[in-house]
Amino acid sequence: MNAQSEEAGKTASRRIKAKTKLWRVRALMRLLLERAYAAADLLWPKAPQRIVFGENKGETFSGGCSDLFCYMAAQPDADVYWFTGCLSVALAVNAIYPGRAVLANSLRALLIGLSSRLFVISHSRRDLGVLAYCTRKKFIQLTHGTGVKTIGFTKVGQNIEEMRRESATYSRLVSLSTFDSEVLWRPSYGLSSEQVWITGAPRNDKLFTPDTSILVTTPLFQKKVILFAPTFRDWGLLENYLPVGDICVTALLKTLEEFDAILLIRPHPYDAAAGRKTVDVIGSSRVQMADSETYPEVTTILPFVDILITDYSSVYVDFLLLDRPMIFTPTDLDKYKADRGHVFDYEAHTPGAKVVSGEEFLNALRLELSAEDPYRDARAILKRKFHEFSDGRSTERVAAQLQAALGMLRSSKALELN
Repeated sequence: MNAQSEEAGKTASRRIKAKTKLWRVRALMRLLLERAYAAADLLWPKAPQRIVFGENKGETFSGGCSDLFCYMAAQPDADVYWFTGCLSVALAVNAIYPGRAVLANSLRALLIGLSSRLFVISHSRRDLGVLAYCTRKKFIQLTHGTGVKTIGFTKVGQNIEEMRRESATYSRLVSLSTFDSEVLWRPSYGLSSEQVWITGAPRNDKLFTPDTSILVTTPLFQKKVILFAPTFRDWGLLENYLPVGDICVTALLKTLEEFDAILLIRPHPYDAAAGRKTVDVIGSSRVQMADSETYPEVTTILPFVDILITDYSSVYVDFLLLDRPMIFTPTDLDKYKADRGHVFDYEAHTPGAKVVSGEEFLNALRLELSAEDPYRDARAILKRKFHEFSDGRSTERVAAQLQAALGMLRSSKALELN
């Protein structure tokens, strides 16, 4: 037993040493690449209007970044590029904007990046592939949602040194409101108030100009539509994708039938398989999938949703702009607070019934389907708190800020980080 324990200890020690060596090699490579790019960036000539866009680790073309890219690409003096790690995305974007989509880890991407003045991202520098190492560049963090859960420096268990390296490159960040900036974004990324553009989020402009053709192509949106869109858990995948675990499916379907309503289930991409399994097991046309493969941008369907159900997802903050009922399902609230953390008081900032059992959920659902709407006033208060703009012109405001930033850079008035 002692010999076995000693051998196990040696094996563990060897693994630790190997991981440490690998980490040091990666750190050295990153440092060398960053310095090489910094030197090249000093010498490389800059295109006066060039901006590079990317989002979601270079995997998609949807959301606020793509909306902003499309808006700016339509301007007469546009010089914008979309970086992606997916060939299918590059082909699709180039079909609309010839030559403007670039594979993010290519030599062409590196050369375009060196000649660009601004980088616009939605998640992190990894949205832009090799350009993540261009630490001298000005990254504009567009973000992809305002929610209750902690991120950045405030996230439970965050690697602080890694976060410092990331946030040090953020020159500006786009925010919904002063409250949004002061409570979430500034503490999360260590930014000054001058580094935050309070413009509203481009992704939300679609809520004010919805594409009504979906009512013809997908007739279910002509009915009462209930959307269940929870967030993911860092500690594991959801197995049951109903709003609460002990709900009686027969009673749920009876309620949906009574009000001629449809329940759409939109799992987080990490939980897509569980969502599909739940829908298949129920086997009713009253419960259908609305995942990111079918509807890449949730904002395209939100205008046609009558009631939103969620737990801790940021989608409810955007849904406030539509002034429609919500139901919250904090079934694991204590664990979520302990393992992920909340940036603001959950109870005070979620304007809807909080339900954790099947009976509570069905009662709340029936109440909202009956148009009682007991949380109307609470929604109005929080809408004003989270959103300083509700006019569908956030894309224009961000574009104007980007143009102003380009003007500053062209006149050698660099955007300072402090």
